[in-house]
Amino acid sequence: MIKNIVKRLSLIALLSPTLAVAQTYPSPTFSSITLQAPLASTYGGTGVANSSTITLGGPFATSGSSSLTLTTTGTTSVTLPTSGTLLTTSGAASTYAPIASPTFTGSVTIPAGSINGTTIGASTASTGAFTTLSASSTVSGIGFSNYLASPPAIGGTTAAAGSFTNLSASGTLTGFPGRLINVVVITTTGTYTPDAGTNKVVVYVVGGGGGSGGVATTTSSQVSASAGGSGGGTAESYLTSGFSGVTVTIGTAGTAGTTSTSGGNGGTTSFGSVLQATGGTGSGAGAAVAFATSTFQTGALMGGVGSGGNMFNANGSSSGYVFTFGAAFGIGSNGGNSLFGIGGSQTVNGAAAGDIGQGGAGPGAGAGGSSCGPSCTGVAGHAGNAGVVIVYEFS
Repeated sequence: MIKNIVKRLSLIALLSPTLAVAQTYPSPTFSSITLQAPLASTYGGTGVANSSTITLGGPFATSGSSSLTLTTTGTTSVTLPTSGTLLTTSGAASTYAPIASPTFTGSVTIPAGSINGTTIGASTASTGAFTTLSASSTVSGIGFSNYLASPPAIGGTTAAAGSFTNLSASGTLTGFPGRLINVVVITTTGTYTPDAGTNKVVVYVVGGGGGSGGVATTTSSQVSASAGGSGGGTAESYLTSGFSGVTVTIGTAGTAGTTSTSGGNGGTTSFGSVLQATGGTGSGAGAAVAFATSTFQTGALMGGVGSGGNMFNANGSSSGYVFTFGAAFGIGSNGGNSLFGIGGSQTVNGAAAGDIGQGGAGPGAGAGGSSCGPSCTGVAGHAGNAGVVIVYEFS
């Protein structure tokens, strides 16, 4: 019996600690707790031993059953908005509304993608509109090579339309119907070859001017004077064909006469067989005449004649009259004019030294007459001016 009681007491002693653990105690308060192992996540811990400080300044809450992973590649500071959805780099252009009129302060690099649905840098040609287009290297393509590459040169050989604010050229411009290309003044006999692009011409031909005759030696009671030579004729034509390679002949100037001979006639100027103009007539020599009474002599014959012109044909003018006065003066007349030349001026002489006739100014002009006063040694006349061909070239 005693043995049984002892066994029972021993059993109660063995069970006493278990009964003590199962008891309920009031909530304890601790100033610090040292955990021997990481606090499990089921009890609000991280489940791992952290070597860095985790500071929470307020509530930190997540929702949903999906995993949350934050990966940093360096020191990171991110300020999160109070609400809304964060953008992603995947599909942003199609997922979110476009940014209206964005402004970039630095360089913008677009390595790939598209603008307005057109792939950047695609190998297939597309269209585009540019206000200003420039390139730092070679620009290629059919459209560019036709107008900018060499060959062909800019403008090419095929006519094309174009609009220009300012247009300049260092060489010959072709086209532009009716544009004046050049004015060619021909003073020597030869062949006329038009400038490139010439489709029509206006041609003037002017004959040579006549020379004036000389004047004879006079006594103390005589004077002498000669008339001037007349001017060369002129013809003008408008030609649209048959002008290239035409032979041009320039009328020579009428020669000066001696004290006893007439001045020479001016030569004929011609533009092929199309049109021509004869030269002015030279004047005769001036004889010595008594000055007791006033007299006058006629001038030279009429000027040269133009022919063949389809715009006009004109004669050169004759020279003026020769006068002698009782006051012992001899007055040689002026030379005749051409369309492009003025005849030489007249001379007035009452002295022993003679005045040689004056030359004219311009092509086809006749020379002025010579004169002598009393007791004067005779003097020669003056030569006229050669003719000319003037060609106005038009596109």
